[in-house]
Amino acid sequence: MEGVGSPAGSPPEGGENKRNNVVADLAGSFEEATAKRTRRSDDESFFAPLLEDAGMELRTDGPWLMTTQAQVRTHLERALQYERSAQERFVAGLREHLDDPDRLKAALLPAKMAASGEAGAHALINTLLEVNVVQGELVGMLFEKVPEYFADEEEGGLMLDSVPRLVLNQLKWIEFVQPESKVTTKLIELIEVAPLHLKREALAALAEVALDSEHQEVVEALRQVLDNDSECTAAVLDAASNLSLDPDLAQALTDRVKDLLRTSPAHDLPVVVRYLIQSTPPDCAAETVQALRKEITFVSGAKGAKKGEKGGLRDGEMLTLDAVCSGLKFRKVLAKALLMEIKMVQVSSEHRPFDVWALVLLRSIGDDKAKAEVEKVFKGKIDKGLFAVSFIRESIQQHSDALKPYFAHFLAFADSFTRSSDYTVAAFGGRLYEVLFSVFSDDFSRSEIIHNVVAHTGSGSDSEVGAALDALLGLVHSHNSA
Repeated sequence: MEGVGSPAGSPPEGGENKRNNVVADLAGSFEEATAKRTRRSDDESFFAPLLEDAGMELRTDGPWLMTTQAQVRTHLERALQYERSAQERFVAGLREHLDDPDRLKAALLPAKMAASGEAGAHALINTLLEVNVVQGELVGMLFEKVPEYFADEEEGGLMLDSVPRLVLNQLKWIEFVQPESKVTTKLIELIEVAPLHLKREALAALAEVALDSEHQEVVEALRQVLDNDSECTAAVLDAASNLSLDPDLAQALTDRVKDLLRTSPAHDLPVVVRYLIQSTPPDCAAETVQALRKEITFVSGAKGAKKGEKGGLRDGEMLTLDAVCSGLKFRKVLAKALLMEIKMVQVSSEHRPFDVWALVLLRSIGDDKAKAEVEKVFKGKIDKGLFAVSFIRESIQQHSDALKPYFAHFLAFADSFTRSSDYTVAAFGGRLYEVLFSVFSDDFSRSEIIHNVVAHTGSGSDSEVGAALDALLGLVHSHNSA
């Protein structure tokens, strides 16, 4: 007997309705997807022809520049400036174009020039970043893309293979940064999450794009990086060196950098020293040279570095002294402040090895008058018993590699002191020859020392001849002992 209800083989009434709903939903989704694709295609079909009208064609092998970048920019500005809907369609088409990884990379590389067929024109991205009405949206797109490529990054790889590095490179060359583009803010956000090598490149870009009104935000970001990531010290200070900071911001950053003299590893110390010397205003010269005297010891900066290893303590010493020397050469106010600081020390225990190094460096960069001033200060220390021979030996013995470039100036000190009519100073000069002979043990240095000492013995001055003979005896004794 047939049951009451639907005929056999027919679906229940509720099932029929459900199927109809599913079909309707699928049809609606298909229509929506089709409309979306149509809108996307319409947007790109608006973007590409307008770009072509402006003078840049998008070909299968990448963008081609048919005219000049300035003409492309001017045409796009005129076409988009007053039409909000046109701007939106152009940006939407650009977004669709850059969604393809190959086209994104092509847009970041130099465009080909129609005149020669060679790559060498500004990249498409660079050209569009100069279009004011597009810049903000494009910047946002680029910063959205960068993290997607973190996993593909290799430190030391070629820039041409790195989308993030290509993006950062394009940002550095924006001629006019619009405040509403928020490039600086986005770079700071990127610095917080980027891999180390990209973080360093982002810091370099930060100094290039930051507006004057954003310097306070930038300085705070730089200080945060200094506090949290010691591996970025050099990149932070390079970026800071390229900023034109107002005095208050500059001083705040300089105060923070002074702390790095005590804590930086040997390979970062040259950058720290160079920044301090270059950025210190004249009225703060005394504070900076005091920090240099106090903190440059080449002991705490070793941080486990092995002597002789590249980037280790020995190379760090040499580069740091070179940074001090080259910095003081162009900052005479600091050079004078440093000499005065050393001159004012009146207790032998308050002298530091850096004082000896500094006197040699100051002599190496000075003219004849400045050299005489430095020698006068040095002789004053000898006269007052503030510089003992043992102190000089201890100051240079463990740092001979770093001080070797200044050997001629050590020799000049010994020569000047030995010629002094003051017996105390002359005797010190002779002993200084002995110290130099033991510290600088290469054949050339030792032959120069012996030549000088022998020359003193024929001077006719009792104090000079006596000091020279004592020095010769000391050299013979030390050589035989060795």
